[in-house]
Amino acid sequence: MPESADGVGAEMRFPKFLFKLIVFSLFLSIFPVLTLGLFSYIKLTSSVQETIYKANEQILLQNQMRVEQMLKTIERSVVQFSSSPLVGDSLGQALTFRQFDVVNQLSKELKRLQTIDLPISDISLVNFEKGWLINNNGLRSLEPQESQSFREIKQNTSWSLDPDELNSNPSSGGVRFLKKTPTDFAEHYEFIIVRIPFSDLSRLIKTDKLLGDYLILDQRNRVLLDNRNAALGADLSGTPLSTQLAELPGDSGYLTMHTKSGDEAVLVRKSDYNGWTYVSKTPVATILSGSKEIGWITLWTCVGIFMVTLLISIFISRRMYTPILQLYQSAVHSNKELKPGHWKDEFQILSSRFSSLLDGQTELLRRSERQLPQLKDLFVLQLYEGKVRAEEIQPTSVMYGFAGPWKHMCVMAVDIDELKETRYTQRDVDLLLFAIHNIAYEVIPHSKLYHAMVVHKSVVLLLGGDHPAKEHFTEEIYVFASLLQSQVEQFLGLKVSIGLSRVFPELSGASTAFDESMEALQYKFRAGTGTILWIEEVRPERHSHLFIPDQAVKSLMDALKLADEKAATQALLDCLQSLAEHNISYKQYQVLLAGLLNDLIKEVLKTGESFPALQDEKASVFDQFFELKTRQDTEQWFLHAILRPMVRIMSRRRDLQNKKISEHMIDIVQLDYDKDLTLESCAARLNYHPNYIKRVFRHDTGINFSDYLLQYRIQKAKEWLLETDMTITEIADRLKYSNLQNFSRSFRRVVGSSPSEFKDRYEADRPPDHFKVP
Repeated sequence: MPESADGVGAEMRFPKFLFKLIVFSLFLSIFPVLTLGLFSYIKLTSSVQETIYKANEQILLQNQMRVEQMLKTIERSVVQFSSSPLVGDSLGQALTFRQFDVVNQLSKELKRLQTIDLPISDISLVNFEKGWLINNNGLRSLEPQESQSFREIKQNTSWSLDPDELNSNPSSGGVRFLKKTPTDFAEHYEFIIVRIPFSDLSRLIKTDKLLGDYLILDQRNRVLLDNRNAALGADLSGTPLSTQLAELPGDSGYLTMHTKSGDEAVLVRKSDYNGWTYVSKTPVATILSGSKEIGWITLWTCVGIFMVTLLISIFISRRMYTPILQLYQSAVHSNKELKPGHWKDEFQILSSRFSSLLDGQTELLRRSERQLPQLKDLFVLQLYEGKVRAEEIQPTSVMYGFAGPWKHMCVMAVDIDELKETRYTQRDVDLLLFAIHNIAYEVIPHSKLYHAMVVHKSVVLLLGGDHPAKEHFTEEIYVFASLLQSQVEQFLGLKVSIGLSRVFPELSGASTAFDESMEALQYKFRAGTGTILWIEEVRPERHSHLFIPDQAVKSLMDALKLADEKAATQALLDCLQSLAEHNISYKQYQVLLAGLLNDLIKEVLKTGESFPALQDEKASVFDQFFELKTRQDTEQWFLHAILRPMVRIMSRRRDLQNKKISEHMIDIVQLDYDKDLTLESCAARLNYHPNYIKRVFRHDTGINFSDYLLQYRIQKAKEWLLETDMTITEIADRLKYSNLQNFSRSFRRVVGSSPSEFKDRYEADRPPDHFKVP
């Protein structure tokens, strides 16, 4: 192990865990390889044996089917022959050579059965009652003992060894088929005997070197066929083979026989057709002959894998030990009290260090349990926001212990209407929502309540039920909503409105239902406070293209420009009333009012004045607008927070603007008094309507424009009369009077005397060298 800079690693000079890791890696490399090799050898050997067994079984089955097919063909031919009228007529006849025609005809029929396809060596027709027999050699008489032996036969049909041939020459013997005709309980009957030699029967058998010895035994365990011809006709009763055959539970299977030459695998099939037993015996050594090669291949493969695995294990062990060494050094450095020399290996030091970490983790888990309600709220909030995948909803609900699932579900949103005229303030809203949350848990059974939490200043509840009909569930939800309203009003003295979503069947629909319940609350602007709002009832069926009447908006803007608070207030109420009279959605309502608010703000900003509501750092004017819930709140907010401040701004702006207009008009009069000056020409020069500047001038100066122009001109006329040599006619012409009489009339109306009288009186009364005009 590398030593650290401060010598900590020197206290544990030998890397104990690295040694253990290498030893363990060696074990992990050896054990799987040996296991894999042994398993592969056993599996491959078993596979080879199974393949050989299946091949033997298939060959055995094919041989059985081939033999039985031949036997059945012979039996059908014999049955067909026995049913012929010729055989039936011979039952009661004692045939001799004198009945040559009958004997000859029967001989021909018997020989016809001996075709090339059927391995029949001889066929005999025996009538033991009449004492005659016909076969390939012709007609002969039966001996008394032969008749008696046939008389003792009870079977109607049988396949067995041919006792006559077996006694004379076992190696050239065969199989005999005996058929009694007719087969019913007739008084007279005959026998048909068919003989098949062993040599013809053995040609039907397919041989294979892997099949080993092949035997066919009759029901008495006598050998009917032996591929070695060593035990033909032998009786195997009492031998180990017959004993194991008797213990075989079914009609087929595998046996293992122990012989002096070695173990043999015996495959057995018993025939349902004639009771014969088909047996194949194969030495186990022959079957396992291919396993040796497999064993050597497996051994060398395992050795190669072991060597590669050994090298990889050493390399990986060193790589794996590197982070352990780093952890060990970090643990020692972080805790100077640890002394590596007192520990068995590195992991004991790490274990001590990690124990303290686990203690901290345990404390963290305890804190997490205390935070379980917050985790539930977070999950439900994400469910409302549609952030939970559908396949995760049910497992998470079970993990948190939520009620449900139900057949019907609904989201209920509870909103405090207003705090005016109550003992609460805006600072109490959070506590009030918490209190409503607790009341909801008291009012609604836990088996019906999935969860309740505060979302967006509203208490949101997810309810469910397994009612057979949706209508019954909605009735129960309405009862819960009414009860919750009454309890909140009784204990808190508050009115609340409740929004209800559509009924939905799956928790995956909670997101849409949450939006619907919150949308339903927004329709308080039309329904009022303290109401229960079903989204299906309050949401318009279709959106209409509604707008605020242009005339109402124009009246509001004109009143605002004129700073007429009363007219502006009435125009605003008319606009709000026009919206309330139509069945529109809350979004349409907000969009239309937001457009109106925007128009009002733009009108004020045109004046160049700042609007205080736009400079609120806590909440923008549109944030305040979108917080409005009822029509009454909307009206009051527009009046007090928007319209009246705007009217005051427009009033100040109007006063300042009017003052400037009046000053401009006075300047025009003082400059152009001696020209054709009218109110209309002033309005054109100032770009205002004549009526507007007329009102403005009179408001600021207290006199009409025409009176002010007249007074200024008369003042100039007085100055010219007293200070210049201008004649009255010249002055009248200078001041744009059409004739002298009009000037004199205007002068008399202002001064109280004619121009000449004014000049004469003033010159007579003034002291010398004094030219001041009165």
